[in-house]
Amino acid sequence: MPAPRKASQDFTGRQREALAAEHAEELKAREEELGLVHKAEAEAAANEILDVSKQPEIPVVLDQVEVVASADDGTEVIRVAEDMQQVTIGDKTYDFVAGRKYRVPTNVAFHLRGLGFLYERA
Repeated sequence: MPAPRKASQDFTGRQREALAAEHAEELKAREEELGLVHKAEAEAAANEILDVSKQPEIPVVLDQVEVVASADDGTEVIRVAEDMQQVTIGDKTYDFVAGRKYRVPTNVAFHLRGLGFLYERA
């Protein structure tokens, strides 16, 4: 099938092509910049631990560690497998995003692990 012919009076189409060619380098640079920003955000989200053991309303980034383990202060670092909103455990309400690391009280980690909501490495 032959390519469709453009009408000779298609001013808008000609103008769009001219502008696209004129700004092609700017668009490419902007796409690369956005790609780097999204990559950096994804890496930060995968590595940081949010501390919700004290006040779940105000999460604080603790550090960028890779090991998911128990702490001696009655808290545990967990990684949830699903998004959960308004989860009430005890007298506190939590919001969790899948894949993020959180430092929570041990009883919260135990409860979520029992229900199968935690990501466990094999």
